[in-house]
Amino acid sequence: MTAVAIANVQAYLQRVDQLYADVRNWMTTLEPTSQFSETEIELTEEATGPYKAKTLDIARPGRPALRLVPRGRYMVGAEGRVDVRSRLGRETLVWVRTGGPAVGFRVSRNGGEALEELSGRPMFPGIAQGWAWGDEDRGQLLHLDLDVFRDRILNSIGNA
Repeated sequence: MTAVAIANVQAYLQRVDQLYADVRNWMTTLEPTSQFSETEIELTEEATGPYKAKTLDIARPGRPALRLVPRGRYMVGAEGRVDVRSRLGRETLVWVRTGGPAVGFRVSRNGGEALEELSGRPMFPGIAQGWAWGDEDRGQLLHLDLDVFRDRILNSIGNA
């Protein structure tokens, strides 16, 4: 693994750890009887090769268990992904920079070979840097906080 890939993976794993700390706090607030455990898994990405990451399992008496599973650092349009799963389905969390990924393009002037790169515009103006919930049906991102976690994730895959 290159030094850049090592640094990127370390940053991703730190972001995942912070996400898990936030989720633990939110779940303890929302459902105080929730219990947490972690399991080590191995991820393999083309840019990095294999590395270890942890899942977060949430046991919820009387409700579907949740499992947060890291999917990798290198994602199109994001700098990391974690899936939230239950027996009721899956929701996707991505780590994005402010505004989300920028869409840019290259043009050639007067049919020549020289390309000029035009700076991109953020796909999701107003989205804050950090973890976001991806609404795949609507093609939108919402900054992940307690309200989004409760209203979008728990209401989707966390209630039986």
